[in-house]
Amino acid sequence: MALSIAIRPGGEHHGVDADVWQVRGPLGELTSEIVRLFVLDSRYDSLIEATGVSHEEMAAYRCSKLAEPGGVLLVAERAGRLEGLLFMTPEGLQSAVLGHYIWSIRQLVIAPGASSGTAGALIATALRHLDAPVDCIVARVPARDPAAICGLQEQGFEASGSEVVGVLQCRERPVGEPTHMKIVPLHQRYLGEAADLIRRNGDCVCCPSAAWMKTSRVNRLYQCLLAGYVEQPRAGGLVAEDPAGEVRGFLTYRRRIWLGEFTRRNLASLDFFGVHPDLKSNGVGEVLHRHALSALQAESVDAVEVRTSVASPDAARRLEMLKKLGCGAFSSDLIFQRWLNRGASLC
Repeated sequence: MALSIAIRPGGEHHGVDADVWQVRGPLGELTSEIVRLFVLDSRYDSLIEATGVSHEEMAAYRCSKLAEPGGVLLVAERAGRLEGLLFMTPEGLQSAVLGHYIWSIRQLVIAPGASSGTAGALIATALRHLDAPVDCIVARVPARDPAAICGLQEQGFEASGSEVVGVLQCRERPVGEPTHMKIVPLHQRYLGEAADLIRRNGDCVCCPSAAWMKTSRVNRLYQCLLAGYVEQPRAGGLVAEDPAGEVRGFLTYRRRIWLGEFTRRNLASLDFFGVHPDLKSNGVGEVLHRHALSALQAESVDAVEVRTSVASPDAARRLEMLKKLGCGAFSSDLIFQRWLNRGASLC
């Protein structure tokens, strides 16, 4: 395979028997090799099977995401075959609100049998040749992926959190209402209180963490992220409101429409979640989940992905609740981050 047709000439050697290249422009003839790499990626086998999606469908979907604007794609190649792939993108909203240039590693995939230094070589090349400002890089990788984990640690990344990932099938369930509360759609007026619940629950690892980051900026970021569930089609949220009109709990969800284009399944995810500390044991969270699942079932959704931060003080309670609803814990992710510059870069 003539890789030079699709990528910038001149690979880089990093003490491994593979060349690392940066891909520029359309994938072209690399497409089949990248799809092959994704199909070989067995880290999410149980999760994929639980959603009813085939490995080939998921590979095609993941390949389509490599066209995201502003992204940087690097590959490791040996003897005409790809042994690794790294794809990272800038996080525009997080950067603007937090005052730092934030990037995310969206894909870090190493083929079985690849050289032990392949992941580190990909990351090192990205850090050296990224021709854009960057203060912090965040990576989410499966806990059962030692190659990616070792590569990140070798390049100075530190673990900042972990998540349990599971799947709920959409089916008939009793819904009900919490005592002395009503369930209403998420609205702009609730965003401030909901953002505060996210911070107090500690059940969100969607952005970088640092003790010195301003709480006001983090709260503002949560509000901006939650606003998308009010404004965007195929997304929504629910609020448990007490008689005084205060938010006592909330949950957001979104249809994964683009993934549905590549599969025979209608899929969604339950994303942000929080319950007031005074109401941890009165069933508000379970009622919110039941209402959300009922709403998604009405939209013909087949299965829902749900993530729970292990660092959350209420992780055990939520996992038990999800298990009661029929959720299986199919995998876990580790979240890593590396701060390159801790001084504020943006106004």
